[in-house]
Amino acid sequence: MGGANARDVKNRIRSVESTMHITKAMELVASSKLRKAKERMDNSRAFFTALYETLSDLAAANNDFSSIFVRERPVKRPALSWSRATADSPAATTAMCSAWYRIAPAISPTA
Repeated sequence: MGGANARDVKNRIRSVESTMHITKAMELVASSKLRKAKERMDNSRAFFTALYETLSDLAAANNDFSSIFVRERPVKRPALSWSRATADSPAATTAMCSAWYRIAPAISPTA
């Protein structure tokens, strides 16, 4: 009986070590993806800045601009704001969404 227990402990230790190796590999992949995403963001910053300045200049120069895209209109459905905390926990996400849909009609500007 003692031998089976020792074997179970060894198997459990091996299993935990294997899980630790997998977790470490996943962390390395995630950090690599994050680094690449930051590099892409930094590379596009100059383009965004030039585009933003150009559009700002155009908007400032044109006072009689009218478009269906910039008209003020009533809010039909309030938007959800997503945070990192809710993305990590499906249960928290469900709880927040159900709570939001209960209170949204009460705080809606059209209510």
